[in-house]
Amino acid sequence: MPSHCQDPPACLFTNSVAAVTPENEFIISFQSDWYPDFMLYSQRKGLVMSPREDSKYSCMLISQYNFSTIVIVDRPPDTSNLLGIFNCFKSVELVESGIYKVKP
Repeated sequence: MPSHCQDPPACLFTNSVAAVTPENEFIISFQSDWYPDFMLYSQRKGLVMSPREDSKYSCMLISQYNFSTIVIVDRPPDTSNLLGIFNCFKSVELVESGIYKVKP
């Protein structure tokens, strides 16, 4: 668990995400607000999707980067499905609650 992470359950979640996301791949993180903590704690790069950004993404934008993990941090569990973001990927696999592995 990273020493700078002060919330043990959140730290375990970010460690799980880091374990399934190689350092050269990116995360799409669905969060209630835009804050970098999750990316910093997981030590990975990615795209934060808060409700303000929901209408701004496109499959064309997403296909430009090596996204391999979708994470539902603190939004409703069906958020990514409702937005249709799974349609941007050839395959989607639920790894554990809130963590999906995707293949472009």
